[in-house]
Amino acid sequence: MKSDIRWGIRVGLSFAALFSAWVLVLYTTQGPGAFERLGVTVWGAVLTYLTGGVVAGAIVGALRPLAKTRVGAMAVGVLAALPVAAAACYLLYGAPLHWKRSVVIACGIYAVFIGLVCGSWFWSRFVARKVREN
Repeated sequence: MKSDIRWGIRVGLSFAALFSAWVLVLYTTQGPGAFERLGVTVWGAVLTYLTGGVVAGAIVGALRPLAKTRVGAMAVGVLAALPVAAAACYLLYGAPLHWKRSVVIACGIYAVFIGLVCGSWFWSRFVARKVREN
């Protein structure tokens, strides 16, 4: 179990590094304007990605045994995407107590959509591939 969690955190940090690199490229090429319009800082975005990557990765790792089927992987994906979506909404809108209903709904829809897509990709990449190789 611990090795699965460590594996998940490594995968989560890999995704966080990619997204953080993208944010830094945007900041370098376009300046702080896009971030200022959203009311965030570039370092706030990077920290959000890193935190989300660690938390989502730990969830994926802990629930990795449930991801043996595509449906299971998609369910794990949704559970892992919830804290990432919540962190992004926190960055953009502040504390959850101040969120409008539309923000909560959008956060949930984002988590479900991204979780289903990423869970399906995860299953194709890490589970089905091993089955085909054996």
